[in-house]
Amino acid sequence: WLNAYIDQLLPYTERYPMYSKSTCSSFGNPNFKALMTRAARIVIAGVMSECCVLATAVDAIDTGTPVVYLTDACSGSSQEYEDTVVSMMEFASPTHTSVMNAAEYLEARVAEIQK
Repeated sequence: WLNAYIDQLLPYTERYPMYSKSTCSSFGNPNFKALMTRAARIVIAGVMSECCVLATAVDAIDTGTPVVYLTDACSGSSQEYEDTVVSMMEFASPTHTSVMNAAEYLEARVAEIQK
């Protein structure tokens, strides 16, 4: 039950790849890593920002994949840890990262598509 998807996400699992992982970084999964080498960007959402989310973001930066850190879709084990990770992501901006909330990201994507 810990790895179960909520009912609202199930339809998307048929269209979009879902990967399990056994390391802090999602890049520990070879299928995920291969997919990300072709990605224009990686949008980060998850829990344990100070561990798994940060590890994935750093690995993405190392591969040259731009990172979008969604502040309202990530959570640290404490507000202090979350604030620290946000500061680290902001430090790497704009060269490697963009820090925004989900609504800002969706607005930017719609504007990009409409061009």
